[in-house]
Parts: sequence; C-alpha cells; structure tokens
Amino acid sequence: MVENDLLALIATLVDGDRVAATRKVAAALGADEVIVLSRDPGTGAYLPVPGSRKTLPGGVEWRQLLTGLARGGVQRAQLPALEDRQPVAATACSNEDTAIVLLGAEVEEALLARLCAILPLFGVVLRSQQALAIAQGELAASRYELKQSAALMKSLDETRRQHDRTLIELDAQADSLSSARARAEEATVAKDRFLAMLGHELRNPLSPIVTALELIRHRGLWSPEHDIMQRQVRHLLRLVDDLLDIARITGDKLVLARENVELSAVVELALEMASPLLEQGRHPIDVRVPAGGLGVFGDKARLAQVFSNLITNAAKYSDKGAPITITAQRCDEVVRVEVADEGIGIDRQMLEGVFEMFEQQRRGLDRSQGGLGLGLAIVRNLVVQHGGRVWALSEGHGHGSRFVVELPASHSAPGDTGSTGAEVAASGLVHGSVLVVDDNADAASTLASVLRYAGFNVRTANDGLSALRIASEFHPDAALLDIGLPVMDGYELARRLRVEYKADIRLVAITGYGRDGDRLLAKAAGFDAHLVKPVDCVAVERTLLALLGTAADPKDDGS
Repeated sequence: MVENDLLALIATLVDGDRVAATRKVAAALGADEVIVLSRDPGTGAYLPVPGSRKTLPGGVEWRQLLTGLARGGVQRAQLPALEDRQPVAATACSNEDTAIVLLGAEVEEALLARLCAILPLFGVVLRSQQALAIAQGELAASRYELKQSAALMKSLDETRRQHDRTLIELDAQADSLSSARARAEEATVAKDRFLAMLGHELRNPLSPIVTALELIRHRGLWSPEHDIMQRQVRHLLRLVDDLLDIARITGDKLVLARENVELSAVVELALEMASPLLEQGRHPIDVRVPAGGLGVFGDKARLAQVFSNLITNAAKYSDKGAPITITAQRCDEVVRVEVADEGIGIDRQMLEGVFEMFEQQRRGLDRSQGGLGLGLAIVRNLVVQHGGRVWALSEGHGHGSRFVVELPASHSAPGDTGSTGAEVAASGLVHGSVLVVDDNADAASTLASVLRYAGFNVRTANDGLSALRIASEFHPDAALLDIGLPVMDGYELARRLRVEYKADIRLVAITGYGRDGDRLLAKAAGFDAHLVKPVDCVAVERTLLALLGTAADPKDDGS
C-alpha cells in the first residue's frame, strides 16, 4: 500500500461514519479490528474516540499495552481473547496525543513506519475535529441560553407592563378612596350639624307647648285629651333629647358630671323617667337592686338615662302587662346590672346590631312606638364613656331579651365628688401627668377618665403626630401608647418621644399583641412596661404609680 493510499484511508477516520471507517481501515490493513485512542489532557490516559470501541478489556496485558503507548512509537503485545475469540496479537502506533491499535494482524514494519509518520497529522486533525465539536456544542448551548433569555426578557417586559397597569389602577383606587373618604367626612359633619339643628329647632316649639299644658293643669281645665297630649309631648321630648345626645356624642362634646353615687339611686331615677310608658303599658316592675354597696363613679343623670332607655326599650317590645325585671350585683371590680323582659325577643343575628345608630329590629305593625333607633346607641356610648360595657342576650323571637351593663365599681362613699384632670391638678392630689395615645377615641377617653379619677392629670391623642405636639405642650411624666397607631406606630412614637421630648419619660405599651416576641419588641423600642388589652384599670394605675416612684416596681401584665 502506497503512502498516499494509507493517508487517504486514515483520513476516513476523521469525517463521516467512524464505525464504518474503522471497519474499512481494519480490512485494508488485514486486521480484525482498529481502535483509535486519544490522550485525555486531564488524566493522561488514552481513551477511545467516538466511533471506536467504547470499553477496553481489562487484564494485565491490556494495561501494559496502554501504559506503553505513552512512550510513543510501535508497541506489540499478545492479548487475551476478545469476546470469546482466540488470543489475539496487537500492534499499536502512538505519539504523545494519539494512538492506533490494530488487533488480529502482524503488520509489516514498513507499513507501521508510514503509519507512525502519518499519526501526528492525523492527531492534529482529530483534535481539531474534537475542538470543533465542542465549540459547536457550546454554540448550541449559547443559542439555547440566548433563546431562553429572550423568552425571559419578554416575560419580564410583560410583567413590568402588568405592574405598571396595576400601579395605575391602584393610584386610581387610592384617589377614589380618598374622594370617598372626603365625601364621607363631609357627610358626617353635615349629618351632625343637621341633627344638632333639628334637635334645637324641634325643642323651640315644644317648650311653649309644655308650658301651656302646665298652665291648663293649674287652671283646672285638665281632660283625658290633655293626658294624651302630655304623653305625646314627652315622647317628642325624648326623641329630641336623643337627637341632641347623638349630636353631642358624635361631635365629642358630651361632658359628664361625675360623682360617687349608689346604683339604687340611679335606678330609682331611671324608673321615674320611664314611668309614663310603664304606666301606659301596665308593666309590673321587679326591682332587685340592693340599697347600698353598689357604688359607681359617674354622671347620675346620664346613668339614669342609660337605664331609662333600657327600661323603655323593654316596655316597647313587650305586651301590655308583661313584667320587667331589674337586677344588680357586685362582681369583683364591676357592678353588673341586668334589665330583662318577656317581650318579642331579638333575633340572634341582630344582637350586635341593636346598638348601632338608627338600627331597629323588624317588628309587627302594631309596634308603633319604636322611636328613631337611637336609644340603644346612646346607651352604648354613655356606658363606654363611663368605662363600662353593655351587651344583649336573647334566645330569639318570642323568648324575651336581657340587656347587661357592667360599670367599674367605686370604692368611695356616695356623695364624694370626683374631679376632672384640671380640678385634681389644682388640689395637689395629682400623682403625675399622663398622655394616653390610642386611635380608638372611645378607648382613649374612657381610660383617661379612669386615670383622672385615680388622681392623674391626663391628656389624650389619637395618632403619633398629635401625641408629639401635645407632649411638647403638656410635658407628661408618662405615656400610655397603643402599638397599632396609624401612620406612625407605637414603637416609632416611643423612640421619638425619648429623643424629641425627654429621655426619662416613662412609657407603657397597651396593645392587643401579647406574645413574648411582642414584649421584646416593646422593650427594644424603649417601653418600661407592657400591658395586654383588655387592660385591668387597677393594673394600669398600679403600673403608673410604680413607674413614677410612688409604689413597688411595675410588672408586665401576664395575660
């Protein structure tokens, strides 16, 4: 075989079907099989190239042959049988990069010499082909990654467009909500003004009517028709009073004249106020209220209004002659009063709603004296302003209803008058000045009322910015801060009070969050104590006295 023929034959191992090419080369050289090996640069071992035998037999003879390839040149060996054949002769031609092993042939020296001469060029072409295959693979991978990146960028662009559309929609919703809030606030102000104006305008013509009826009575001209007129005028007066009270309550203009009073005196006054309706309906009243031992600190007239409204409500929704029961007892630190009737009852889904303004339960057409639905709303607001709570109980339609009121018990003798914050401060009995901050106005005002009664000078705020402004004017010794405040939460407010007001102000967190982590957050924000809602007023007073140096050290409320 001439050298050019050998070169052309070996060249077939580079391109095309390498399996078929190795068979053709083996036949031309008189060998059973041809194995092409390439040296791996990482391990230094000779490994079959793609298209050659993928695995080589084991054994000492094979390992010796493969080891000898690293020396280059021609290697001969007698190898064990391959695939159940007879032992086979092997001749190898190698350099530092490439090797060709011929199995089953005794190759002439001249042919081996020409093969060794061609081997370096064959190795260069083989490595170039391998590098090209690697580059093509990397290019394909790069193209795939580029395609994936393009798809990702397209998805990100669409997400960004959706995000922009969402922001536009949210801005529009925020503007709409702001407008709705402004309209609602304007409507609330207009409603309060209307109620106040309506109440006063109704009272003006009622006043001379009442006076005229009194004149008729004194002149001895009274008749059954005048009884009807007097009942209806009293009914109108109650409606007007309800309207004015609602206007005062919603406008935060209701002032309580607090004093220590026995509950029995309050109930007696309430029965007197409700007597016309009770007499008209011939309702027997069972009063189970002890004459003493149930002292409360509050406005006697307003508390009588609370129980008068509850008694009137019981009479309205009961048949003529149906009994009404009033019971009262001391339960720990509260006085509990219950007004029960055997009337039409309250549907379970309405038990909470009955205290809403202008809310009335559906009733028959014969229940013609239902009023405006303000009585129970006034009851709830007055009870809350006295630091108490009220709720309704009923087994449903036809089973009557019970209204339960709880008020903080007073430890002072009846007749002792309480003081506002200013009066306490003037008397020199102030334990210290306290700022109460809660976005729930009812919660802030009732807690402030209790603290004033306990001898503290108190101011309230409903947000952080107002609290900072009031602190700069009021100079409180301590502050009770709700954590869930709008705009600026209680933690931030605590830090700013210490930095902007004074570092030694005593701070108490009053919050619905009571986990250990919440206590740690409060401590890290600079709070001296942590109380969990609903707070015990006695615990609040004890904590403040301790923090201000007039009692034992304060402890966290463990509830």
